[in-house]
Amino acid sequence: MSTARIPANKRNPDAREGPALVPWPVLFFSFPRLGCTAFGDPAMVAYIRDLAVVRRRWLCGSAPCVPSGFPRRWSTHSLDRKGESVRMTRIGIIICARYRDCGGGKCFRALRERRGGFSCYATGEPVEIVGYSTCGGCPGGNVEYVPAEFLKNGCDVVHLATGLVVGYPPCPHIRRFREFLEMQFGLSVVVGTHPIPLKYFEAHSKLTFWDETNMRDIAAHLLTEPREVMESYN
Repeated sequence: MSTARIPANKRNPDAREGPALVPWPVLFFSFPRLGCTAFGDPAMVAYIRDLAVVRRRWLCGSAPCVPSGFPRRWSTHSLDRKGESVRMTRIGIIICARYRDCGGGKCFRALRERRGGFSCYATGEPVEIVGYSTCGGCPGGNVEYVPAEFLKNGCDVVHLATGLVVGYPPCPHIRRFREFLEMQFGLSVVVGTHPIPLKYFEAHSKLTFWDETNMRDIAAHLLTEPREVMESYN
């Protein structure tokens, strides 16, 4: 019987460990809607992702999912010290335009230390920054265009920078940005880059902004980091 192998998703605790098998009839009958309704546009990418990643969990959520017209120019694999092929995750970063003069030091430090939004990558896991841009200013015009450039550079994941979370007031469009990037470009999206500096965390704890924008749900992983980590990013 023909089968398809499923790569294990090491970041999904509900995913099965090791390779598993899917009978070909299951694969065959899972795609009639795709064949009847999709015509190669971004909606096809969104449907495949919903089917294969979210509902069936056949693929890792960070697996490449690139619309036609955005070819990868470089391999998504690199060689480790033993000469064995290992998958490299390629990252694009979108920051708030009010911080357009920021040098990115906290973001790059956090990636190196695997802190904040970058804690989802294991220490030693090969990663590469392939794009860095502002949102273009409210309401985020660049979000419509820069992901296409990211994809040309092989992007797998977009990180929406922590500045969008901690600004005064915080960005009201984060949820919309995430939904659009996932649907239109088939990219995985992570909210956050570096940890929230403690001085911002303490100020927002006294303000109503995070409650008004539901930030405790959108960026919960950033708000629960140890105090000493936040303080080190002041």
